[in-house]
Amino acid sequence: MFNEDLFTVNNQRLSKKIGQIIKSVTVQNNDKTRESYLEFIFEDNQTLLFAGCDAGCGNEVFTNIKDICGDLNDLIGSPLLIAEERSQTSKDNVGEGTWTFYEFATNKGSVSISWMGESNGFYSEKIDVLECETPFLKKTKSIDLSI
Repeated sequence: MFNEDLFTVNNQRLSKKIGQIIKSVTVQNNDKTRESYLEFIFEDNQTLLFAGCDAGCGNEVFTNIKDICGDLNDLIGSPLLIAEERSQTSKDNVGEGTWTFYEFATNKGSVSISWMGESNGFYSEKIDVLECETPFLKKTKSIDLSI
């Protein structure tokens, strides 16, 4: 289900990070639960965590990173110039799906990340961008790109 308020909040959180420097990017995919997580840690140690709104709630909600175009290393160590979110929702007789696209860029390059969220239509398959004081993801089960 598309939530316009969440879309606005996510883009506000992202726009606050323009000009800041990412020191670490972590991507975590769990094929068993069909959930993905993305975490940026900035030089001030603030963290942005990208996760499905209802992921992990035990319901029929799946949020997966389907594609990463570009080199995530290009986001590390340079000021963030672009950080944007776009979404598109579609429905069929089985359920609902939402594509969420993120665009990030520094002077070293750009990265596009595509997420697919699927549900039975009763739960949100939208991606939430959370501001955290400390890192959330465990580095042992993820791709960690740090400077």
